[in-house]
Amino acid sequence: MFTSFPVERTQESPPPLPPQGEEQNNPTPDAHSTTSSTYVFSSSQLSTQLHTYNNPAFMILVDVQVCPEPERDKDYEEWTVDCSPERPLASGHIVTLQSGDQEIGTWRISRVSALTRHWVTFRTAGGPHLRAPIPWTHLSYFEGYTHTMLYTVLSNYPPPHHSYAHKPTFQQLEVNPYEFEIPKRELPSLRIRLERNPKMKTLLALLRSKNTAEAAGSGEQARP
Repeated sequence: MFTSFPVERTQESPPPLPPQGEEQNNPTPDAHSTTSSTYVFSSSQLSTQLHTYNNPAFMILVDVQVCPEPERDKDYEEWTVDCSPERPLASGHIVTLQSGDQEIGTWRISRVSALTRHWVTFRTAGGPHLRAPIPWTHLSYFEGYTHTMLYTVLSNYPPPHHSYAHKPTFQQLEVNPYEFEIPKRELPSLRIRLERNPKMKTLLALLRSKNTAEAAGSGEQARP
């Protein structure tokens, strides 16, 4: 059994849109950012590296090419990112969705709403959901840590984006091809936060059951 999970919601007030025509400052690295870097590995070498920046996320405007048609639910529609955007997507970014030459609309990404093994689903403020491959996004420390810890019990659907599906590590179901650069000082608090999150109880129980079954089969002690 594999599943996706909702990410805990934090209180936030929508930041203002930047003035029209205002130029963006060049981003600079921030060693104390609360956003994790994402690495995607091929079988032998680093293939993609994303960075973190200290610019306020809501000052960043990004054009996003999506698939021609959205998936529709009774409560919302969800667009799938089809091409790598000019910068990784993150909460607070102002995104203009485009399909070919057609402009669909502009919204602010409000938060991550769900994660699967290979995709992140964002909610936008007053607009559709937006699903993007993990290598094309910036996750918070908590989201990156949660994805790493629960990877083997997350849904493998949708499968990896076609840009990555051919890579050997993406063809091995039990191998996690992602690494999130999270400072070691953050790990104890992230573990406590994960274990105390009521939305994660089912997945944590499923993970422990899976680890116990694997340990019994190999004669080893189950991982906590």
